[in-house]
Amino acid sequence: MILELKRQGLGVSAIARQTGLDRKTVRKYLERGLEAPVYGPREPEERLADKY
Repeated sequence: MILELKRQGLGVSAIARQTGLDRKTVRKYLERGLEAPVYGPREPEERLADKY
């Protein structure tokens, strides 16, 4: 999506506003040619207190 918006001639700030991402994130993905990250729920990790 980021790459497509860039091809349409939008700047980094405009892409960040439309996608809801930070400008630094948009720049990073434009440099690497990657798609935007998709975040989901994390797996529960082991806690220190569980050992005791």
